[in-house]
Amino acid sequence: MGATSLEQFGEEFAAAYRTRDAEAVADMYEDDAIFAMPDAGYPIAIGRAAIVQRMSEIFAMANDIEWIDDTPVMVVDAGDYVIVHQTSRTRLALADGTQHETEARATYVLHRGTDGNWRLVIDHASSL
Repeated sequence: MGATSLEQFGEEFAAAYRTRDAEAVADMYEDDAIFAMPDAGYPIAIGRAAIVQRMSEIFAMANDIEWIDDTPVMVVDAGDYVIVHQTSRTRLALADGTQHETEARATYVLHRGTDGNWRLVIDHASSL
């Protein structure tokens, strides 16, 4: 399995999040990728194992994660690399039952590997 188009990448990434599968989410990243969500209080995760751990922590915190709006603001296509900047609104149902809505900005760097599949190299999000 792999995402050979950016559209397919988005669909597979969203599906992995919806199923709350930390391993499947981590499969969408390069082996040495960087995941940073500093405003949420998480240390930077570098590498697949650290990303699995971080995703497991995020999924344990929330029973449901829904992107209300996550339209890209800017996409820069540089051949085998793509940079995406977006703002988003996310609704969370936390493990204690409370509802939380947040607005954030994110920057992603994706790379198309020699196998033709797109994977995240950098995933950085912060509050608006």
